[in-house]
Amino acid sequence: MKFNTRKTRVDGNNSKELIPIRLRTEALRKKKKWSLVQLSKKSGVARGYLCELEKGKYENPGGNIICKLCKALETTPNDLIEEKYWR
Repeated sequence: MKFNTRKTRVDGNNSKELIPIRLRTEALRKKKKWSLVQLSKKSGVARGYLCELEKGKYENPGGNIICKLCKALETTPNDLIEEKYWR
């Protein structure tokens, strides 16, 4: 299963601004003060894939990747992608 994860809403306010999943993932990682290596170890997602995801190479990661990232970052898919794409 693939999620359309090109952009996600900014949480914490009522802004209509959309941000790409790559920026949201990076922001959550940096909020925890984790390196890509640390996120890789905690999520089980390859460091190289995470690096390319944050650089924008992958705009639509699979459900398995989304789940692993959410679990490691202690967040929900709604924090990474717009609800209309996964609900």
